[in-house]
Amino acid sequence: MFSTEIIKNYIEEKKHDFIFDVRHRPSDDVILLYVPQEKIIEKSKKGFTSSRQLEFIKKKIEAEYEMPVEVVVTQSEDHFELEAGIFQILNRKFDDRVLALYLSFSGHKKVNVWIDIEGLNKDILQSIEKHLCNILDEANILVNVISWASTEPELPTLASILREIKIYQPIDLDGLLKLLHKNFYSIPDKWLNRKLDQLRKRGFLRREKNGCYVLTALAVASVPAGTRYTSSDIERALALGKRKW
Repeated sequence: MFSTEIIKNYIEEKKHDFIFDVRHRPSDDVILLYVPQEKIIEKSKKGFTSSRQLEFIKKKIEAEYEMPVEVVVTQSEDHFELEAGIFQILNRKFDDRVLALYLSFSGHKKVNVWIDIEGLNKDILQSIEKHLCNILDEANILVNVISWASTEPELPTLASILREIKIYQPIDLDGLLKLLHKNFYSIPDKWLNRKLDQLRKRGFLRREKNGCYVLTALAVASVPAGTRYTSSDIERALALGKRKW
């Protein structure tokens, strides 16, 4: 699991003391930076920041650590208590199907909500949205945007992604998604695109002008060939035999 201490150390070195907490949202691999609303002003100065500076910091961390970043704006010291309370209420109502919930204020008494649901469907979405709005309405808070996510039990490893590319290269993003969907029910295309970009930057992949991916010599040496019928080399030969040239 990704350690937020790395980002916290980076923030401390840069003296961004207006960021008071850092969290990792594992379901979509996002880094969350928590900033109090009162610390955001029009023009940044010592101890304070601006929307422009936060966007710059966000992009710097994304480039440095190759992970997406979101800024969560908190409005009071009760932010986490409110978040935890809503999480518990919804889980009592919906049989522990809410896996994670995050609030970010987008203005005075207005929030953006991110919810991770087990077994997301239209009916459960509408029921939770209605119940959530009622809870926040009692606290005189309006819901601005709700972002939904549905966590899958597992996603492919980098090694398994490289193995599929080795067998079927050259292959584009859509083709790779179709192959991986045979063993993994749902893989977000943004997630896979980010993993491919990580592998490319590490020297394991090369992206050709037509958008297809191929393994580098470093990756070929790293991907286990396997033995007998499970050999990736044999599967590669069979895949080439089926390909229409």
